Amino acid sequence: MIENLRDHTAERQLLAIALHGRTDELLALAPGAFSHWQHAAIAMAITGLAQRGMPTDPPIVMREVVNAAGGDARAQTMGKLVADLATHLVPGESAGYYVERISALHTARELALAMERFQGKVAYAAENDDDEVLAGAANEAREAIGAAEVAFRPVAAEPPMSLGSLLDEEDDPYDWLVPGLLERTDRLILTGFEGTGKSFLLAQFALCVAAGLHPFTGDPLPEREYRTLVFDCENSKRQMKRRYRRIAAQVDALRRKHDMGPVDWHRAVRIVSRPEGVALTEPRELARIEQNVSLSAPDLVVAGPLYKMSKLDVKDEQAAKELTDTLDLLRVRHQFTLIAEAHAGHSNDGGGARRVRPIGSSLFLRWPEFGFGIAPHRDCATEEHPSMVEVKHWRGSRDERAWPQVLRHGAHLPWEPTGDYFQMLAERGVA
Repeated sequence: MIENLRDHTAERQLLAIALHGRTDELLALAPGAFSHWQHAAIAMAITGLAQRGMPTDPPIVMREVVNAAGGDARAQTMGKLVADLATHLVPGESAGYYVERISALHTARELALAMERFQGKVAYAAENDDDEVLAGAANEAREAIGAAEVAFRPVAAEPPMSLGSLLDEEDDPYDWLVPGLLERTDRLILTGFEGTGKSFLLAQFALCVAAGLHPFTGDPLPEREYRTLVFDCENSKRQMKRRYRRIAAQVDALRRKHDMGPVDWHRAVRIVSRPEGVALTEPRELARIEQNVSLSAPDLVVAGPLYKMSKLDVKDEQAAKELTDTLDLLRVRHQFTLIAEAHAGHSNDGGGARRVRPIGSSLFLRWPEFGFGIAPHRDCATEEHPSMVEVKHWRGSRDERAWPQVLRHGAHLPWEPTGDYFQMLAERGVA
């Protein structure tokens, strides 16, 4: 039972945050809160350094834990762990969540151990007819339960905000990933009919954003480092290699056109290939995937298809909710924009045209901020792989964004918008 009351991923995430300079939350934890001995040793080193007023930079922490471990293989293992954690880029804002998670599990473990001791003493007292041991066991159990009740007592809610206070605040600026198109932490589901080139469009998004280029115009984004994580639950590595090799070459050519340096594809894009699908709602699988996210520190995650990210039937509302809740947990905790792939159904609308709405629960229609689908353009209806597609809204967007209405096979990217898109961008003043 106690083995289930541990979250090693949460412990690693908090240590990574502390190694990047934010130590207040770590220092607030009770002794013994870390369940893994290696994590506890690193936490002790950071705490000791901070209490002595010394820096807690990774090299200094590494020296502390290596010296404490001695000169054997154990020291080498500890040094490697500190080095690995130092490469994790975890948002500092997540520290509070990890502290609450680690503290709650620590309290639960302490209570579980107290109950185990209680059971042992009760058995002993019954066998030996020892009322004194029984009374002592009951007192210890009450104290342990009381401590747990205090720890898990709900925190008093803050008074609700008044409308006047809300209106007095300045409007928050957009936190753009792609100006006018995608904001950080946006959720978008993209659907498409078979053979319409949806996989190429998703790959185009992944590589263009990672290369600092607008995924439709190919123009440079604000200059900084961008990272993308592709979580592919459908295509084989062979299929991905062919697709990504072609698009990477096009993206590199666009960067040369704009006098930009080459992309480090080893660093800018990471790929998790799971064509057999995953069970994202299962704790062990989620821990593995979150580790991938933490190591990649992505600005954008391109994932899907949705129905292969859960072993449950996502036509069921509860199963779909568990999946979307898990994706939201990762998205908010790691502050990335999410583009999720979904397959379109085969039902028709009132006019006899096939809908581009995603298969699965109706929850998928309500969950994302944006829902788009691509369907063959009416001028390409007879083409097996249409050279032009319509971009259809199947969900009323929560904000106005600059999405093209038509895409066509392009010279510089697999899919490029028609001329009216550039006119729209100019009218909206989107750079």
